[in-house]
Amino acid sequence: MTLLLLLLLSHLLADFFLQPNRWILCRQSNGWRSPALYQHAAVHGLVVLLLLAPLGLGLQWPAIAAIIATSHLLIDGIKSRYVDSLTTFIADQVAHLLVIGLLWLSLASSHWQALLAQLGQQQQPLLLLSLLYLSCLTPASVCISKLLSRWSHQSLNERPSLLAAGQTIGYLERLLIVSLILADQFVGVGFLLAAKSIFRFGDLSKQHDRSLTEYVMLGSLASVSWALVTGIIGRSALS
Repeated sequence: MTLLLLLLLSHLLADFFLQPNRWILCRQSNGWRSPALYQHAAVHGLVVLLLLAPLGLGLQWPAIAAIIATSHLLIDGIKSRYVDSLTTFIADQVAHLLVIGLLWLSLASSHWQALLAQLGQQQQPLLLLSLLYLSCLTPASVCISKLLSRWSHQSLNERPSLLAAGQTIGYLERLLIVSLILADQFVGVGFLLAAKSIFRFGDLSKQHDRSLTEYVMLGSLASVSWALVTGIIGRSALS
């Protein structure tokens, strides 16, 4: 399980936190000819190398990194041929996770699995918490923005200065909800959602714009749902 958590953590870091937007745009414009495509794959391989090196897997960890980097290169290269949408994003992430899952399963019976099990007893809670909290930041924002892209042109255009603030509010909201669920403080989640609803209702009632109200409600529900599911999964796994 430790190896799986490390591979998932490396995927989150490399795919969402270590990939500049200009790389994404370059890949979408140039496809297989994009230097960013190969840079991004190299970053994936490097992150895997750095995370797996302390486990002492001998010659197997460079091979694992090479497999992850190559598969990412192929999957993202194929993805670049299609229109960027929620469907292609989900298909892309499912493909990456399938590669990670299959790789982990193929190595589960290796001779060093016993060593990983011993090391993992102390590392697994920390790795799991890292995955939970990191998934509530950029990955959640990207998924929600893909979901809302269908209706974004119908909503009121926000000022650029407010976009970062809204994103930060979403980060804090999801982190707080996950933390409260892990601490078994579901009442606190209720108070947080009630407070947010009061502020949102006051702002939206002044706009008199039904499409904006529905757009904001959809985004808020998606954000809260992500945090609730993440918190419940994490609480179940840690218990």
